[in-house]
Amino acid sequence: MKMKWIIGLALFLLTLAACSSEDKLIFQDKSENWSVEYEAKSQGENAESTNLRIAYIGEGDPPETIDYEYDTRSGSGGGTNASLDDGVMEGGEDSCSGCSTTSKSDEITVVVEWDGKKEELTLEPRNGS
Repeated sequence: MKMKWIIGLALFLLTLAACSSEDKLIFQDKSENWSVEYEAKSQGENAESTNLRIAYIGEGDPPETIDYEYDTRSGSGGGTNASLDDGVMEGGEDSCSGCSTTSKSDEITVVVEWDGKKEELTLEPRNGS
């Protein structure tokens, strides 16, 4: 009985250690019209998953669609005619293994185009990431 308890505790601690090894970096910036957040979750050495969130914070109604591009040291992406749901676009989701991963010193740029307008944001790491 005591051995089962020790094995169970050891497995719990290993699981807890594995969960805490997942590092998450969040980069953010705001402009007059947009709030952008890029999240990169480490999933081991040379592996990560990323997500990009673009939210309209400008005056008036948000546009129905946007075009966007993002560029990081580890890759780039974008979308055309991406739909906004209540002024928010969740996209740019990606994952890789055997790849270059995001670090806190990276510079991430995002360009948003809508209704003939264009804004470029340079995202910075959020404190406490």
